[in-house]
Amino acid sequence: MQALQGSSFRTPPVCSTSGRPPATPSYHGTYDGQQRRLSHFTASSRCPSTGTLRRSVVVFSSRSSIPKEPWWEKGNPENMVGVSSVQQFVDELATAGDRLVIVDFYAKWCNACRSVFPKLCQMAQDNPDIVVLKIDFDENRDVVKPLAIKVLPYFHFYRGAEGRVAAFSASVSKIQRLRDALELHNSPRCQFEKFDGVEEFPGITPHLFENNLIMQNLQQPTDTAWEVPEQERRGDRVPASV
Repeated sequence: MQALQGSSFRTPPVCSTSGRPPATPSYHGTYDGQQRRLSHFTASSRCPSTGTLRRSVVVFSSRSSIPKEPWWEKGNPENMVGVSSVQQFVDELATAGDRLVIVDFYAKWCNACRSVFPKLCQMAQDNPDIVVLKIDFDENRDVVKPLAIKVLPYFHFYRGAEGRVAAFSASVSKIQRLRDALELHNSPRCQFEKFDGVEEFPGITPHLFENNLIMQNLQQPTDTAWEVPEQERRGDRVPASV
């Protein structure tokens, strides 16, 4: 085949967000010296050379129309909760009670966080008695700044009234450090003190103990139900007959 004379080919631009070149339209020959797109021909249009009807052409995109699930939301078990405020963070710790709570500080752009995240989801699934809290570093600066989080991924371990019992960074190559801490701090224990809050947030008290006290929901007995006979109140009881 002979090379086309006077024709030039340009490399299509690359999208800076996805890294894929944009789809180029298909063309069908020339008509009146101009190229026509296939989408311009409908079922009622006729071919200019033969006069026959031409079928419409439907081009499907190779990309799926269903968006992919973000990696930080993929495979989350029921005992994994996303935190979006300081108040929610304190409330989740209070609601957990004596259960072990693992806090995962991550960022969507952090590759190390993305690598260790499936391992953390598997640990939460294998240990349904624990609670895992996810805190986005960029969206929760009011949480991470008082806690002095400077390395990602970073993990905090909390256990009831004991508060924070461990804090360290662990990548996927040091996942055993997470497993060891889970085994150490998830041992059975009994605590008689209640969770009063996180020391880094002294002004934030758990809503669990402000609005959901059991004693406030109990109905007080009526006077008629606990009415005592007048003779018993005075103390001059009548002796029973023999």
